[in-house]
Amino acid sequence: MKIIKTPVFLICFLIILDHCLKIYVKTHFYLNEVYPIATPWLKIHFVENPGFIYGISFGGYFGKVNLTINRILLTILYCFILKWFQYYKLNLKIIVAMCCIIAGSIGNTIDNIFYASIFSDSALNPLMPAHILPNPVWYKLFFGSAIDMLNLPFLNYIQFPHWLPIWGGQKIEFLNYVFNLADLFINIGIVLMCTQIKYLFTKMKTLDLYLQHKITQKETHKTPDGFYFLIFIVTITCILFFANINTFSLKLRLNVYAQIIPAINAMLNSGVAICLCLGFMFALQNKFNWHQKMMWTALIISCIFFTLFICHIVVNGLVKFGDLNHDNMLSNAELEQAKYWQFIYYGLLSVHIFIACIVLPLVLITVYHSLKKNILIHKTLGKYLFWLWLFVSVSGPIIWYIGKAYY
Repeated sequence: MKIIKTPVFLICFLIILDHCLKIYVKTHFYLNEVYPIATPWLKIHFVENPGFIYGISFGGYFGKVNLTINRILLTILYCFILKWFQYYKLNLKIIVAMCCIIAGSIGNTIDNIFYASIFSDSALNPLMPAHILPNPVWYKLFFGSAIDMLNLPFLNYIQFPHWLPIWGGQKIEFLNYVFNLADLFINIGIVLMCTQIKYLFTKMKTLDLYLQHKITQKETHKTPDGFYFLIFIVTITCILFFANINTFSLKLRLNVYAQIIPAINAMLNSGVAICLCLGFMFALQNKFNWHQKMMWTALIISCIFFTLFICHIVVNGLVKFGDLNHDNMLSNAELEQAKYWQFIYYGLLSVHIFIACIVLPLVLITVYHSLKKNILIHKTLGKYLFWLWLFVSVSGPIIWYIGKAYY
């Protein structure tokens, strides 16, 4: 029980367990080596995953930095969520689930940050195990790959009938993915969390009452059933849509629109920042009518921004920093010209996107409480939302300015 009461012990234990296995496999197996364990349904299969889940990667080297920074930011967010769960005294399964997710996230983040610096490159010597370098190669920080080794190919001896269209004659391979203990911990945490989803949303539903009770006991409020679940669904849908928006791109490269629309979007972001600052000033002066007008203006401008952003991506596609000729590849000359600005661009963009994902549900919840005249809850949430939204609005034009030469 002491381990559960102090989640850091459980997290550290899982991280150590994960990296003991990773270091052993990295230093005793060569790349792509397969070693069956006791049964054909469990194998050690050493691979390196340079990207995210299912090997998804993007942006080359600098996309790799972007991905690693996002892992770090997500891990920090998970830690805050765990602290919030403890503060509100959620049940044991929720705490254990969050500990597993945090341990898995930290485990894979350590691979991405340090392993390329402290181990020799397995890909350069594919028939030899890696070894620990006597002198760490510090310039390879953030360029490591996750060490995957567990393979559970269930049902891989069953074959589709030859007369079956498309899949005829192919073997059925169920769970034929290679993963590591960190991935396993994350999945265990997600499964545990799913078993407690009803309990979790019931607790979320009482958040309004808690905030009211904490500030004053004169007001009470009850949110409608399923409100926070609806916010959750809307947020996840938007995040998944924007994460895959480039797949809908026509990539017409209409140069006039490719340059004008991002500039307009930068101005719109600046307008949102001005409205937020004016709204904050009016709130401090108790001019609530003007505060409300400024906030609604900021919201409307943000909606216009999203519309233009979607149109720009659908027509022209995403921008690759440093790609002057828009061939979606970076030559040595382009890399030399971009230099360290790529790190600044992708680092700031990562933080911008991450905080924007947090701002979206907070805006929806804060606007709802404003419309329902739940002023105390609105003020409490607004104190956090203001700074987050302001950062997104200010960082947007900065990102555009750094990368405007490549639109």
